[in-house]
Amino acid sequence: MIIHADLDAATVTLVDPADFRGFHVAVAGGSTDDERLAAVLAPHGRLDGEHAWITTDAVVALAGATADDEWQAGFDGMVAYARDKGFLDESGTAIRAHLEGA
Repeated sequence: MIIHADLDAATVTLVDPADFRGFHVAVAGGSTDDERLAAVLAPHGRLDGEHAWITTDAVVALAGATADDEWQAGFDGMVAYARDKGFLDESGTAIRAHLEGA
């Protein structure tokens, strides 16, 4: 699952929503330290150094119609894994994602 942040278009989309094994933010139209990235991600999460914290609600919203019961079960498993590995924030509402260039 990839959060695709297009800095030129100022859009965020979800790529490969059924892939629950990987999670990162792919930054297109600029670099991972581009000042526009925080604004583009703001509705979906926040930046924290070389990572972003993407809210679980944002992931579900970005999944749209894909987020059926089967998808939700897979996503819940991914969130549980993130919790076990320390990749979930203290509130349990955001998943840590590494920033990568697209």
